[in-house]
Amino acid sequence: MATTIFSDSWFRVSGLRVALLPSVEVSTQQFRGRTWYVLQDPYTQRYFRASVQACRFIQSLQPDKTVEEVWEDFVNNHPHAAPSREEVIQLLSQLHMSNLLYSLQQSDNEAIVKRYKAQKNKELMGKVASFLFLRVPLFNPN
Repeated sequence: MATTIFSDSWFRVSGLRVALLPSVEVSTQQFRGRTWYVLQDPYTQRYFRASVQACRFIQSLQPDKTVEEVWEDFVNNHPHAAPSREEVIQLLSQLHMSNLLYSLQQSDNEAIVKRYKAQKNKELMGKVASFLFLRVPLFNPN
C-alpha cells in the first residue's frame, strides 16, 4: 500500500454513500503468481481487476455507510492491509468510470447516464467514420 495516508481530495468522496451494483459478479484469477479479483457486470460487459485488499474494501462498501466510515472500519480491522485515502479515491473513480458503483444520490446516477450516452455516441461516430475511409487497392505488388 502507499506510504501516504492523507489526501487533499478526500473531502470529495468521504461523505458519499456508494456500493457495488447488485449485478456485479466477483471471481478470482491467478495472474503471474498473484491472486486478483475480477469484478464483472454481465449486463454491460464491464470488467475491473482488483487486488485482494482492494476487493475486500470494495465489498465492504454499503449504501447506508459513508466512504469515510467504511474506510475507518477497514483501517481498524485490517491496519496493515488498509488502502490509503489516495488509493481509495483512485479505486472509487475507476469503479465509477466502469459503471460498477451505484449511489442513492441523484447526481451520480445522472453522470452514469451521461457517460453511457457519450460512449454510445462515440461508437456511432466511429461506425459512421469507417464508411468514409474506403479501401481501394490501386495495384497488386505481386
